Amino acid sequence: MNDLRYAHSYLHSRADPVTSPNCSDPVVCIGVGGPEILPFDDPAFHIGNRPSVPLAIFPTTNQLLDVLTWQHNGHLLRLGGDWEHVSLHGYRGIYEPAQIILWGPTNLLQSPSLYNALPASLRDPTAPPPTLEDILQLPLRSFITGIGNVSFPGPYHSDSTSHSDLWRFHAQDSWSMRRGLTLTFGAAYSYQTNIYNQDLKRPAYLSPIFGGDVRPPHRGASVIDPSAGLAWNVQNKGKTVVRGGGGIYHDEVSFFVPLLERGALGPSGNERVPVDGSVVGLSFLSQPTTFRGQDLLPILPTIRSTLASKLGNGTDPTVSTVQVIKQADQLFGPDHTTAYAIHANAGIQQELTPSLTLSADYVMRRYVHLGGFQGIFSVDRNQFNRPHVTGVDPNTGVVSFVRDPVIPLCTPAQAAALNPLDQCSTGAITVYGGDANSRYQALQVKLDKRFSSRLQFTGSYALAKNTGFVAVTQYNNPALDYGNVGTPRHTLIVSGVYEIPDVSAQSRILRGLLNAWTVAFISETDSAPPLDTTLSGLDLDGDGISTTLLPGINGHNLLGQGLSQSRLRALVAQFNAWIEARTRIITNPDGTQSVIRPRTPFNQIISPIVLPGKIWAGDSFISQDVRLTKKFNIKEKVTLSLIGEVFNLFNVANLTGYSSVLNQPNYAQPSARAGQAFGTGGPRAFQVASRVEF
Repeated sequence: MNDLRYAHSYLHSRADPVTSPNCSDPVVCIGVGGPEILPFDDPAFHIGNRPSVPLAIFPTTNQLLDVLTWQHNGHLLRLGGDWEHVSLHGYRGIYEPAQIILWGPTNLLQSPSLYNALPASLRDPTAPPPTLEDILQLPLRSFITGIGNVSFPGPYHSDSTSHSDLWRFHAQDSWSMRRGLTLTFGAAYSYQTNIYNQDLKRPAYLSPIFGGDVRPPHRGASVIDPSAGLAWNVQNKGKTVVRGGGGIYHDEVSFFVPLLERGALGPSGNERVPVDGSVVGLSFLSQPTTFRGQDLLPILPTIRSTLASKLGNGTDPTVSTVQVIKQADQLFGPDHTTAYAIHANAGIQQELTPSLTLSADYVMRRYVHLGGFQGIFSVDRNQFNRPHVTGVDPNTGVVSFVRDPVIPLCTPAQAAALNPLDQCSTGAITVYGGDANSRYQALQVKLDKRFSSRLQFTGSYALAKNTGFVAVTQYNNPALDYGNVGTPRHTLIVSGVYEIPDVSAQSRILRGLLNAWTVAFISETDSAPPLDTTLSGLDLDGDGISTTLLPGINGHNLLGQGLSQSRLRALVAQFNAWIEARTRIITNPDGTQSVIRPRTPFNQIISPIVLPGKIWAGDSFISQDVRLTKKFNIKEKVTLSLIGEVFNLFNVANLTGYSSVLNQPNYAQPSARAGQAFGTGGPRAFQVASRVEF
């Protein structure tokens, strides 16, 4: 048998910033039409334009698939191939006009003069909500603006880079070696074009970043995926089945992500790129200053126009954007490759009754070479924020330092000129690595009752462990980048359908009302996920990364899965004792006293951690959804079904949004509920529907 198919799809995806006509409430719509503004002490709060808009993506996909199935003796052979052609165009006006991060009110508690100068709305919880003008009184921490052509991909070589072809060929044989024993084995070969930007020559400017290797990545365009499995019907009675299998499966590559680096590596100005305010000296990551958000807004248009004039229009292929701006984002390392997963499973299924089976399976998924195609494992290889300490004030404890990046820091004159020939840097150069990995393991048990006696029922339970890469927190100790990924340890799902028995009644109307009812339900219970224990805004070891784990903790997301609350509190107390031992109290000339806390090499004040009285790693997830269906026979072949559904019947809160930053307010406190729209787990919701079958 031969199965030949062709498919065509076109997606029109567009997101525009919210404008004043769309949102006019003075409180809810504060900042609409302006830059996105975030306070550093509460990243969940943001106003203004999202940095990802305006964005429009118009992908077109054509796919041709052919599968030949041939059965002969004990073999079932499948041979096939498919070709997929994806083309993409659109526009991407990121960071329009900017994303601005301000020091939050709680960050200023160590700077009384700055804190006391804030409006009452930012200091007093009982005061009216702050206005935009109030928020802009906060000191600037950093900002990012978008510069360059918004076309995506940019004009340079767009005809050849805006599409990708995937060729895939596969063969599989299911061989009944003998009665009750089936062996399945096969392999697939895939080749995809344009997953890397090999038409772009990486400038020698980046040689220190890539260790002298400025070749574009080239690994992983062609891959082979083998697989094998078996099923053994013990004693050929069908009551006990032993099964197992495994294989290697490469992740599907979206060539959208590699296109993002064309902005930095292509001709200067060819495509929109994010530019950090450090290029103009407006980056205050270590300590707040008197330069406020409102001081940035008037000069922002001039900054953007100046950068745009330096960047050019993308017509000179000999000069790349990174050579001019001297910072870059989302580059792919020369050794990057495509990710794959190693799957292995083994299990047994036992028939308990003719309609009831019980199965148990061990499942393992090992994911290897995760990186840029998954949007993770990005690190500043320039180490732009690495400090070189030049002195410490013995009276105030203030640390003097200069940035010490891999590519030397630009002088003010070089930063103003942005000469492509200058070998200096103005910001981070973030690069995707391709060596992250993770492992999922689970014991899965399932009780399945096939539909009989008006009842169908399924209950499944999983005891799982999911560990792997979480975030880069140290350059020189990759082991600390790993931990629990966040999967609940226990998951129980029960579902069923029950047809209510008919009622015998003489009245036709009564029979019509009381009969043909069906009840269906699904119940899910998950244990609480683990929580991270990070410190934000502190570069304790001076490597340039200002997010780190609490000293004494050797992995991410351990609270609740490997780290107890008592142990966490003990480590916090130990950290606070370390701080107090290095804290001095001095008497000022006016008789007042000042507390001098220790500082990081990046001049960040290290303050004691204050944990809430009660903390939770997370909340369990519990939800019961029920459907009630009444069917009416209109004619012999026409039926009408009236359906009523309730989601989260008992309205369980299912809290989420637990803060994982120890040195910010509300650590391990919830801030939201799960699923705030219709669906399992959200606030209790009702839905009605009707269906006509004919």
